[in-house]
Order: sequence, then C-alpha cells, then structure tokens
Amino acid sequence: MAKRPANWWSRTAERIELSMHGHWHTVLAFASIAAIGIGIGMWHHGEDGDFVEEQAEVLKLRAAFDGEKNRAHLSVRLRDGSVRELAAGGDELRRCRPGSSVYVLRGSSSIRVSPRGCAP
Repeated sequence: MAKRPANWWSRTAERIELSMHGHWHTVLAFASIAAIGIGIGMWHHGEDGDFVEEQAEVLKLRAAFDGEKNRAHLSVRLRDGSVRELAAGGDELRRCRPGSSVYVLRGSSSIRVSPRGCAP
C-alpha cells in the first residue's frame, strides 16, 4: 500500500471545505433531522422495546383526578399471579368491572393498559 503524503489530511479537509462552501446549513438541517428521528425512536421504544399483549383480571377499579384528566386506577392480577396497580383513561375502561378481563401490554420493565381496554 502506498504511503500517503504528510499533508494528506489537510488537503482532504480543504477539499471538503471547498465542496461544502455555502452548504453548511443543509448539512446542519440533515443532522438535526437525523438526531430528532433517532431520539423519537428511542423515546417510543424506551427500555422496553416491543410490548406483548396479554389478558389480566380486574380486581379493583377506582376513579382518580390527576391534574386536568380524569383517570381510573385499577388493580389487576396478571397471568403469573402477581397483582399490579395501573392507571388508564376512561375510554379504555368503559366495559371494566371487578372480575372482568382487561388487555395489558407487558414490556421488559413496565406494564400498561392496552388501547383495547377491557374484554367484552
């Protein structure tokens, strides 16, 4: 392999600078869009990655007011027998009663009520 001249890096940097002259804002815009896309992807998946839907049994259901939103808090028994306290909006819990089934989404470190809500 042939040796590169000692000033190879400085000449390469000059070529890049000349070819990018006046286009730095375009490069900055693309880098910003890429960073935002990566950030949204990481935020969307978080640490949990993909969620798996499963059914749980509703044990208790109570209403609560969290700031500006009315939310319901429910205690559920999961398939593994553990009991968890979850919060959800009213639309997801229209058909919920103690003893009914609710769809939950289980990730590696969290559980939340599925948009499907309670089973009919």
